[in-house]
Amino acid sequence: MKVAVTSATGKLGAVIIEALKHYIPSSDIIGTRRKPAKGAHLGVEMRKGNYVLQKDFEEALTGVDTVLKRQTESVSNELIPLWISPDFF
Repeated sequence: MKVAVTSATGKLGAVIIEALKHYIPSSDIIGTRRKPAKGAHLGVEMRKGNYVLQKDFEEALTGVDTVLKRQTESVSNELIPLWISPDFF
Protein backbone atom coordinates (compact mmCIF):
# COMPACT_ATOMS: atom_id res chain seq x y z
CA MET A 1 0.00 0.00 0.00
CA LYS A 2 1.38 3.43 -0.96
CA VAL A 3 0.87 6.22 1.57
CA ALA A 4 1.41 9.89 0.70
CA VAL A 5 2.19 12.51 3.33
CA THR A 6 1.59 16.12 2.32
CA SER A 7 3.91 18.91 3.48
CA ALA A 8 6.44 16.17 4.11
CA THR A 9 9.32 18.38 5.18
CA GLY A 10 7.33 20.40 7.70
CA LYS A 11 7.64 19.69 11.41
CA LEU A 12 4.59 17.43 11.53
CA GLY A 13 5.06 15.88 8.08
CA ALA A 14 8.59 14.74 8.91
CA VAL A 15 7.42 13.24 12.23
CA ILE A 16 4.64 11.37 10.44
CA ILE A 17 7.06 9.98 7.86
CA GLU A 18 9.48 8.78 10.53
CA ALA A 19 6.62 7.12 12.42
CA LEU A 20 5.30 5.42 9.27
CA LYS A 21 8.73 3.88 8.66
CA HIS A 22 8.12 1.71 11.74
CA TYR A 23 5.02 0.22 10.12
CA ILE A 24 5.61 0.08 6.38
CA PRO A 25 8.67 0.03 4.09
CA SER A 26 10.12 3.40 3.11
CA SER A 27 9.47 2.42 -0.50
CA ASP A 28 5.73 2.61 0.23
CA ILE A 29 5.90 6.15 1.63
CA ILE A 30 5.64 9.18 -0.65
CA GLY A 31 6.26 12.70 0.58
CA THR A 32 4.92 15.75 -1.22
CA ARG A 33 6.09 19.33 -1.15
CA ARG A 34 6.49 22.24 -3.54
CA LYS A 35 10.21 21.59 -3.97
CA PRO A 36 10.70 17.81 -3.71
CA ALA A 37 14.51 17.93 -3.79
CA LYS A 38 14.47 19.54 -0.34
CA GLY A 39 12.98 16.33 1.08
CA ALA A 40 15.78 13.97 0.00
CA HIS A 41 16.97 13.64 3.62
CA LEU A 42 13.72 11.87 4.57
CA GLY A 43 14.70 8.71 2.70
CA VAL A 44 11.38 8.33 0.90
CA GLU A 45 10.18 9.06 -2.62
CA MET A 46 9.42 12.77 -2.94
CA ARG A 47 6.96 14.21 -5.45
CA LYS A 48 6.03 17.76 -6.32
CA GLY A 49 2.79 18.75 -4.63
CA ASN A 50 1.48 22.28 -4.40
CA TYR A 51 -1.90 22.83 -2.73
CA VAL A 52 -2.69 25.60 -5.21
CA LEU A 53 -1.99 23.57 -8.37
CA GLN A 54 -4.45 20.73 -8.82
CA LYS A 55 -2.38 19.17 -11.61
CA ASP A 56 0.59 18.81 -9.24
CA PHE A 57 -1.47 16.82 -6.77
CA GLU A 58 -3.09 14.68 -9.43
CA GLU A 59 0.39 13.65 -10.59
CA ALA A 60 1.81 13.37 -7.06
CA LEU A 61 -0.98 11.06 -5.95
CA THR A 62 -0.81 8.70 -8.90
CA GLY A 63 -0.63 5.15 -7.53
CA VAL A 64 -1.26 6.28 -3.95
CA ASP A 65 -3.75 4.35 -1.84
CA THR A 66 -3.92 6.62 1.23
CA VAL A 67 -3.21 10.31 1.77
CA LEU A 68 -2.26 11.81 5.12
CA LYS A 69 -2.95 15.51 4.67
CA ARG A 70 -1.95 17.93 7.31
CA GLN A 71 -2.92 21.52 7.79
CA THR A 72 -0.44 24.15 6.69
CA GLU A 73 -0.76 26.01 9.97
CA SER A 74 2.36 26.21 12.11
CA VAL A 75 3.00 23.52 14.67
CA SER A 76 4.38 24.18 18.14
CA ASN A 77 7.79 22.85 19.13
CA GLU A 78 6.19 20.31 21.47
CA LEU A 79 6.62 16.64 20.73
CA ILE A 80 3.63 15.48 18.74
CA PRO A 81 2.61 11.94 19.65
CA LEU A 82 1.56 9.85 16.69
CA TRP A 83 -0.37 6.66 17.08
CA ILE A 84 -1.31 4.64 14.05
CA SER A 85 -3.86 1.90 14.47
CA PRO A 86 -2.70 -1.52 13.23
CA ASP A 87 -6.05 -1.68 11.42
CA PHE A 88 -4.91 1.26 9.27
CA PHE A 89 -2.76 -1.11 7.26
